[in-house]
Amino acid sequence: MSDSQLIPGVVEATVSTPRILIQDAPFVAGSDAVVQNDVTDTGSTPNTRIRPGQVLVLRTATGEYVEAGDTNGDTNGAASIDSAEAVDGDWGGTNLTININGYEATIDPGINAAAAIAAIAADAQLDDRVVGSDAGGGVLRITSRETGANQALVVTHDLATGWANGLLPNYANGTDADYRVSTDFVDLLDDNQVATAQPVATALVGFFDESNLRDLTSEARAVLSRRGSIFG
Repeated sequence: MSDSQLIPGVVEATVSTPRILIQDAPFVAGSDAVVQNDVTDTGSTPNTRIRPGQVLVLRTATGEYVEAGDTNGDTNGAASIDSAEAVDGDWGGTNLTININGYEATIDPGINAAAAIAAIAADAQLDDRVVGSDAGGGVLRITSRETGANQALVVTHDLATGWANGLLPNYANGTDADYRVSTDFVDLLDDNQVATAQPVATALVGFFDESNLRDLTSEARAVLSRRGSIFG
């Protein structure tokens, strides 16, 4: 369907209302998202009138939301753990166990960060999943190659001084960026025809009609799916 509404400075604007939900459930509403003033909708007239179905992501630097895929927006984070000390002679001949999403490998980290990094890379399956790096001053950093809240990293070591938790496991999870879908129209032009950031109603979870969502990146889709969204 479409609606015709008067907008300040525009004689008449005709915009279609896309069907973004196939069914009412599952559905979880999010808080209103403040849309950054330069977001546009090429399928709307004027293009500052953003239709429902806009996939948005938080831009933490400003606290506002931009189109998913905007390089200024947040992205998913990897799981990462740093050692509590620099890799040194005490580490040689010890057992460093790395578990990433259920795959587990035990390595001898050697006597410096370079040796530990090489030992991680030498295990082909482990290297496919994590990367070792020098976090500075010889401190070993282990980071998942994939990003997102579904990344689970566990590190254990039989050297008590090596890691913050001593002989106990050290845990880290990846993070999801704050993706959501607009569920209402939002006009970004104020009464003076100046583009200004404006709030819009959003959904965190839904049974979405994928054909009517805009800027649905693979990362946004994965995050929405992890929350329980369905796409059809």
